[in-house]
Amino acid sequence: MMTFFKKTCLATLIISVCLFSTRAMAEDSLAHTVRSAIYGGLIGGLVSGAVVLLTDNASDNLGYIPTGVGVGVLLGTAYGLVTSEAAQGRAFGEIEGGKFSLNMPTVRSSSTFDKKTQTYETVESLDLLKVRF
Repeated sequence: MMTFFKKTCLATLIISVCLFSTRAMAEDSLAHTVRSAIYGGLIGGLVSGAVVLLTDNASDNLGYIPTGVGVGVLLGTAYGLVTSEAAQGRAFGEIEGGKFSLNMPTVRSSSTFDKKTQTYETVESLDLLKVRF
């Protein structure tokens, strides 16, 4: 059962990296995604280890730790993929070279000082359509 889970996690990681990384930023995206997956696994292991220690019979619940590591790796991979794509400043729809693609748009925040009211204003924006010539 555990080898199936490990193989599934590894296959999910490999497929996700292959599908969602771009050529221009492939090394950066891959490094960021793998780093996020490793940190997710470490955090998942620590949290599940703490949960095991809080149970009445810790030795009976040691199976929580690999499950926590696996869930942490999957969540870390998802986080790495989303944030690596967001670093590129994507629009919801992009047209490039005659091809149309839908993406998760990047929300940008900018803070400006209003001299009239003497306050800072935060404006959040996202691009709906980006056309590259």
